Amino acid sequence: MDHIIQSYFEKLEAKDKQDQYEAYQMILAATEEKVDWVYEIWEGLKSLYDELGDEDIKQKALLLIELEDESKYRKKYAGVWKKN
Repeated sequence: MDHIIQSYFEKLEAKDKQDQYEAYQMILAATEEKVDWVYEIWEGLKSLYDELGDEDIKQKALLLIELEDESKYRKKYAGVWKKN
């Protein structure tokens, strides 16, 4: 993951909700094409959900997981949400 994408993940933990939202949108935009760091996205979203408890984050993440073409990856990404 490059430093720009990493900075978006860091902004997910910002106190300002608008900064969090903008970072979330940038991450989603970056994933419109296949990326090699997608698993880190699920971990980051799970971390954000754990911190904020926002069910909308969880629902969007689960919907995105369902869009994954390969079942082995759907299972892997869904496993992130089963932790805890």
